[in-house]
Amino acid sequence: MLKKITEWIIPLSCILLQYQAIVSTYGILALVFLAILYGIQNRYIFIDKNLLMLTVAITVQQFISGEVFKIPFETTIKSVVTVFLIVLATSLGNVNIDRDRVILNLKKIGIICAIAVYIQSFMYIVLKIPVKSIMILPQDETVLHYWTTSNVRACAFFTEPQTYCSYMFPLLIICLIREEYKISAFLTISFLFTGSSLGILMAAIVWCIVFFKSKIETNKKIGFVLAVLIGVVAFLSLDVFSSAREKISTIYTDFSLYTAGLMTNSHSYTNYLRLVKGWITLIELPVIAKLLGVGINGLIPFMSSTGMVFSWSKQWFGNSVMVGYFTSAAGVFIECGIVVGIFYYVYILNGIRGNTKLAKYILIFMLLQSFTTQMFFNGIFTFYIVMYYLFTERKYQIELTFGR
Repeated sequence: MLKKITEWIIPLSCILLQYQAIVSTYGILALVFLAILYGIQNRYIFIDKNLLMLTVAITVQQFISGEVFKIPFETTIKSVVTVFLIVLATSLGNVNIDRDRVILNLKKIGIICAIAVYIQSFMYIVLKIPVKSIMILPQDETVLHYWTTSNVRACAFFTEPQTYCSYMFPLLIICLIREEYKISAFLTISFLFTGSSLGILMAAIVWCIVFFKSKIETNKKIGFVLAVLIGVVAFLSLDVFSSAREKISTIYTDFSLYTAGLMTNSHSYTNYLRLVKGWITLIELPVIAKLLGVGINGLIPFMSSTGMVFSWSKQWFGNSVMVGYFTSAAGVFIECGIVVGIFYYVYILNGIRGNTKLAKYILIFMLLQSFTTQMFFNGIFTFYIVMYYLFTERKYQIELTFGR
């Protein structure tokens, strides 16, 4: 019974990890609860020793930076507890369950989510009815706006289109590597309908990698690619995808504007947040803050206690959520310092090196996405690491035994 429940909860966690609970999220709490049950049943828990060492390093760093920069103690404790909960949650990827059953259940959930995207797209494109995220669990008023705000882009059971694509991406990787092209195409088209620039670009990259590594004859590959390119260009020429087109094109055309902090439109604003703000923040931090990090979720308290002002502070200031927003590629160094940041990337790169194709691709695309979104010890990170442990053949786990 526990095994069957786990084989459903892991796939369902892609949705549950978005929902805030009193402590952490429903997804993390569900995974932790199951990990504890396995620990009670087996009298041991397998945890990746590299991840455990990283966790110890982060914990020490958080308390040091908290003391040096006068970060509120409750902020430090909350961050440390969150990290430990996520490590315990990811240990569920090491238990003995039927991986094929997990994949089958994830496919069922993915198909349902994709159908929801198609329906929402029809509602907006054809019926001109704005759509909202489909909320299945109650949420506190402080985060309710993520679910209740009307949108012109489909996102199914997720807070935004990009989140849908990020959580569904491991399933796309699995289906492509297993040569299940019908489901892969079904998911990819749903990515297109969300209008998520990140989702569209990532899908294009993984399709190209898998396709060109296949055994199909070269001339057939060239013909297929040309046909697909023509079809995609025609598809994206529709008005509904104008936002995605402009967002991608302004990465280049507006570069000089948003590097100077000149937000001419919503796209340059978004591109600055995703591509520039984190690195500008890291560069402008004092040397001691670069080395120690300001603590997870500690940038706003750090600015308050030190009086630090950044070049972007005229655009975002006070306790605005956007003040503390930066993508994970730079955010790891900002929050945890250069030493721990390097430790983190070594952990990821060690997992990529010499691994199974599936496990390797999951980590590679998690790493690539970290340059445009937040993926450091949060829900998306948890889901990707659990999926990675399910498919890795490299065993660096240590056995934490008790009750024997």
